[in-house]
Amino acid sequence: MPDDPIAWRTIGDLIANSARRFGDAPAVWAHPSRVLSHRQLAAVQTAQVAALRAAGVAPGDRVAVVLPKSADTAAVSLVLASACCCVPLNPDATAPELTAALQRTHSRWLVAQPHSPAWQCGQALGLTCIGVAPEPAGGFRFEHPPPADRPVANATPAPGDTALLLQTSGSSAEPKLVPLSHHQLLCSTANLVRSLALGPQDRCLNMLPLFHVGGLVDLLLAPLAVGGSVLVTERIAAREFFAASAEFRPTWYQGVPTMLREVLSLAQLEPRRLADHRLRFIRSVSSALSERLQAELEATFDCPVIAIYGMTETAGVITSNPLPPGRAKPGSVGLPVGPQLRIARADGSWAAAGESGEICVRGDTVIGAYAQTDAPDEKAFFGDWLRTGDSGHLDADGYLFLDGRLKDIINRGGEKIAPLEIDRCLLQHPQVAEAAAFAAPHPTLGEEVALAVVPAPGAALDETALREFLARRLAAHKLPRHIHVLDALPLGRTGKVQRRLLTERLATTVDETSWQAPQTPSAQRLTELWQRVLGVERVGMDDNFFDLGGDSLTAVGCTLELQTRYRLALPAGALYDHPTPRALLAYLQSLPCSAELAMFLGTAPTDSRLPDDLQAELQRQMHGWRGERSHPHALLVGQRLDGTRPPLFWVVNGYAELAATVRHLDPQRPVYGMRSLYGLPGDTAANRRALGVQLAAEIADLQPTGPLRLGGYCAGGRVALEIADALRARGREVALLCLLDTRVHRSYPGDVLLLHTRRFSL
Repeated sequence: MPDDPIAWRTIGDLIANSARRFGDAPAVWAHPSRVLSHRQLAAVQTAQVAALRAAGVAPGDRVAVVLPKSADTAAVSLVLASACCCVPLNPDATAPELTAALQRTHSRWLVAQPHSPAWQCGQALGLTCIGVAPEPAGGFRFEHPPPADRPVANATPAPGDTALLLQTSGSSAEPKLVPLSHHQLLCSTANLVRSLALGPQDRCLNMLPLFHVGGLVDLLLAPLAVGGSVLVTERIAAREFFAASAEFRPTWYQGVPTMLREVLSLAQLEPRRLADHRLRFIRSVSSALSERLQAELEATFDCPVIAIYGMTETAGVITSNPLPPGRAKPGSVGLPVGPQLRIARADGSWAAAGESGEICVRGDTVIGAYAQTDAPDEKAFFGDWLRTGDSGHLDADGYLFLDGRLKDIINRGGEKIAPLEIDRCLLQHPQVAEAAAFAAPHPTLGEEVALAVVPAPGAALDETALREFLARRLAAHKLPRHIHVLDALPLGRTGKVQRRLLTERLATTVDETSWQAPQTPSAQRLTELWQRVLGVERVGMDDNFFDLGGDSLTAVGCTLELQTRYRLALPAGALYDHPTPRALLAYLQSLPCSAELAMFLGTAPTDSRLPDDLQAELQRQMHGWRGERSHPHALLVGQRLDGTRPPLFWVVNGYAELAATVRHLDPQRPVYGMRSLYGLPGDTAANRRALGVQLAAEIADLQPTGPLRLGGYCAGGRVALEIADALRARGREVALLCLLDTRVHRSYPGDVLLLHTRRFSL
């Protein structure tokens, strides 16, 4: 009989061949005193398949099994898979969940403990229920299977018959049903045996659920196919791992990162336990393995830790990092092991190396369709390529790197962000044990980045320190706006983080800080600006700019307006560091004082600041002026700005005067027009002085270097004089101050060009 599992036709052939080749060697351990040999396993399989046939169970018939995790349950599942279609279900499911699963899978028989909730569900649905009784020497027997009117005789499954019907995790919808044939399961078994170099000397520690592909293929079929043995634990706990290591001496172990972390923590607390282990490798499955956890495990257990990628629809393994002397790449899930693998772009074309897209697979282990007859499969396949729903990329050497589930990708205003990248980044922090980025709803961006964090044992997490840690490693748009510290992350049955549950439970969490209205003029100016920019009705002193709908674009716009309208020297990231009005005002108060800052904060003399109502009236008067503005609220309007000569800054009483001035000037002379306070309530010396200070700041911004040329007509000349004073106070050179038809009642320390028309009267 050949050694290669894919040369065997069925699971029954594999069991029979192992019995002939390995005889009394251990196969399935319950504990050291109760073990089933390969020969005994084959005998149990032969006898119990006959019992099933007598009960009328034929190849392809669906038989559900709901039993507690144990060595006997593993043997039951193996026997059922060899005889019919085994449908393993979660023994911890509730009665409504079991009822739904039995109906969904169209199971006709149920193997369960008599009088258990599962048994009662089966009876209520009219299923034929079969009990299981352990044998003292090892193994089991089906208990009182009712005889069939027409027993099935001499029925042998074909390689293409379904041996296992498994459910996907169903994290976002009703679980899909995955039919796996004998041929697919044996091909996957062969792939795994080759990738791990398994042999008769290997002992496998099976601590995974027996209703998922990992516990049935990776940790059962693969070891048995080569004459190895399996210890099936009843509990999944770190202390169980060390107890099994001491008694059973496994050579390899497979677990999800959460379990691996628990094992590592206990090993570090009690190093004496490490003396009993004989592991030649550890295998990490189901979810992302952080590079830090991998390195700590390898250092502690002195063996390689290999990250792999697989799924139910491929009967297990797709890619695996090689064992030494092969090269394993940290952060990668390895090279293809059996199935063909390619990365697809959104348009269906194949991506190049290094380019992210959807992972697609095909091959002997890959299903061709799901089992539901009412569930269309078109979206699940590109031709004969299965779309995994996972995002990833291949490097130049063909190693696969996962970017996350496509449905978990965060779409932040069109920017696609892979949560795994953020997870991996934060898991480098020594005080973080677990991390999961997830999408939080956002009113303008659609989605925003949020983060759930589990502290390392004894660690006290500082949210500010975490943000700074991430800011040094991630682009600004990937930084989380909310960080939630949790005791544990929500996990699915296979150990995968349920990001959808994080979104449901945490994304709507509201800060209950009492709302406080702005009390000072500076706070009112700031909150009114936010209301206008964000389109919200009210802004309180402790409201977060980004929680109110702010994003990177509106933050830039708001900062620019504060810089230009109020002449505040704000750094670009000020709103990210100080996202509430209270925090931003406190920051502004800490800055070196300037005239503009003093005016904004209300610490300048009242006569040096233009009243808000007068400012608003000026803007209304200039609303229809033609020309270019540096920002929507600018009080300077530019014309002929493509001219090559130095600009003229000219103050007028209305737009007609500006237009006439521009017509009579050199076409190559840019002109910036401003309005005086003529005809407006509040045309006082103090307000002209305040307007001059404000306009001087805008002029200095528009022409930051070189001599300045300015002037004004009539009342505009008086404002131009104030502008000139303010510019000279800034240290700027005023090369030309031209006052046309302007009465001047005070001195000016520089040169002034006074011009008068015939109509002017002194």
